[in-house]
Amino acid sequence: MLPPIPVETIEHAISFLRGDIPSLAACSLTCRALLPISRVQLWHEVLLPVQSDGSHSSRTETFIGVLNRNPAIAPYVRSLVLHPRESLGNRAVPFNRAALNTLSPRLPALCSLRLRCLSMQCLYEVVTLIRDLPTLEALYLENVNLGGTDWARGWPRQHVPPAAGAVGGPPPVWALRTLSLSGGATPGAEVARLAHFLEWARDSEYLPMLESLDFCSTLLSPDPSGTGGDMIAPGIPSFGSSLRHFGTVLWDVEVDMSVSVEGREHVKLIMSNLPRCGSLRSLYLQYDRRMPYISCMVREKAFGIPQPFTPTPFFLEHLADVLSAQGPAPLPFLESISLRFDGPASWLVGFEAAFARLADALVGNTMSVKGARRATEARRYPRFSHLRVRTSCLNMLKLISRDGEAGIEERRARQEAERVGLVLPMLANFVQAGVQVEVTCD
Repeated sequence: MLPPIPVETIEHAISFLRGDIPSLAACSLTCRALLPISRVQLWHEVLLPVQSDGSHSSRTETFIGVLNRNPAIAPYVRSLVLHPRESLGNRAVPFNRAALNTLSPRLPALCSLRLRCLSMQCLYEVVTLIRDLPTLEALYLENVNLGGTDWARGWPRQHVPPAAGAVGGPPPVWALRTLSLSGGATPGAEVARLAHFLEWARDSEYLPMLESLDFCSTLLSPDPSGTGGDMIAPGIPSFGSSLRHFGTVLWDVEVDMSVSVEGREHVKLIMSNLPRCGSLRSLYLQYDRRMPYISCMVREKAFGIPQPFTPTPFFLEHLADVLSAQGPAPLPFLESISLRFDGPASWLVGFEAAFARLADALVGNTMSVKGARRATEARRYPRFSHLRVRTSCLNMLKLISRDGEAGIEERRARQEAERVGLVLPMLANFVQAGVQVEVTCD
């Protein structure tokens, strides 16, 4: 008779069914012993749609009813996603706190909140979420835009400390570890205000655990509530030394394809401060060329000929400079780098030398070192093992193209050909050094 399979092995196998609701439901009904692990996988993340006016949907009401009838489910819900019920094109769906205020007291284990394709009045709403949900560990804003124009009015004149704890004790410490702004379009001054708040909260010891930060939404300029028309963009925060992950947007090309002096100064500022992030494990850099690309495509359609483009691997060269600087490695724990280029893969023509320099800085010349392990140990960055490169243009093309699906598919095929024939060869040195390389061109 075969020995019984350990329950730990069964639970591990069931964990691979995450996202497969019918199979998990079947497991939960098969055996009472499988009910807890099935519930963990079934309820770890709940997606709730939002109505076009921002009010919560009937699905949310149903979920609240489920919690009322089965309170034992609540501790299994770790992540909550709020998103529009349906696509409304360019119409914004406002973020309404009503449903969240009803749900959060019922979800004691909630540690992650993801707001997707919604609209806020200003980024001070992020502050109130962090303050009102002190046990929240991760907050993601994906394609969240701002409504209105006078965003500064939504912020208090000075930062307000959180209320004291029970029986006059000290204020609660906020548990937030991860804050991510990605996609969407946000005034640069608003992101700068949020960054200033985070620095204040960290200095005041209200946010002692914040270790992952992404400021990767498109920065709009100018800020109507400001005094000038210059782009305002946050740099690396004062607590950069404790960050394990940092992501930001870089730009140095104007709409007319000329070089942006202001953008290059921002690139220099970011790169010069990177060595302060000595605990960094992962770095995400988004090279924003969306408006130049859209402008280029509009002119191409108007005049019938492709518009010239001059490659500007400026930020990549500066990154290589920082990583290859003399002395101890500035980012000794670096494990992965993600690079996103907004524009077609063909706009990476001319980046070959910059990628070669980056490879030399990160993995060096390992061809003379025998054995993969010895080669890794010989590197200046022995932990570096993952490089992601993405070029993105098809979503932008859909906004202006009248060629239909056939035209988009033709462009998609062209991007795939350039991924294989142009981008991958640029990264050959990383591949030869044993680095896991992922390249996406969409």
